[in-house]
Amino acid sequence: MDIFASAAQFLGQVQVSEAEIKAAYLKTPDKFTSEDRVTAEYVVLSPATFLSSVEVSPADLEQRYAEKVKAMESDEQRHASHILIKVDDKTKDADALARIQSLEKRVRAGEDFAALAREFSQDPGSGANNGDLGMAGRGMFVPEFEKALYALKTGEVSAPVKTQFGYHLIKLLEIQKPQVPAMEAIRAELEAEERRVGKEC
Repeated sequence: MDIFASAAQFLGQVQVSEAEIKAAYLKTPDKFTSEDRVTAEYVVLSPATFLSSVEVSPADLEQRYAEKVKAMESDEQRHASHILIKVDDKTKDADALARIQSLEKRVRAGEDFAALAREFSQDPGSGANNGDLGMAGRGMFVPEFEKALYALKTGEVSAPVKTQFGYHLIKLLEIQKPQVPAMEAIRAELEAEERRVGKEC
């Protein structure tokens, strides 16, 4: 027989009153409390949950649409041709200017710009192709050239323009603007963008 009896076999014989239980609890209440806990297999945190609560006013939506339209319009492409007379070691500035002014008079008198470009332009890339520079957006040309080009209306020819390459006559052939969608067509996209910006703020 084991002289060391297990405490478990005596637990059923112990008598404890309600008063003793209450006294033991009041004496050490911390032993009987624990932090709140939640058992979860996983928690899903979706940005959409938070973004959907961000309010978007009609004024905010109108402003975002106006900004988008402005950005799209700045992406327009311009189709131009030009005649270049170079200023270099062989040609002085005054001589190049006199030649381009002479060509300008011929254009103003009604001569064909493309034919003159083919015959006289010193731009090796476009001269043989009627001076055609193709479609290009902002930032594709040197500032002086671009400023003159964007001041023209379709079919117009500029006055002589001086750049680091020499003197140019520029003709605007075509303007290609991006298709601007109606506000209703992109409302969901605008609202989503506005909510993201609102949440960041």
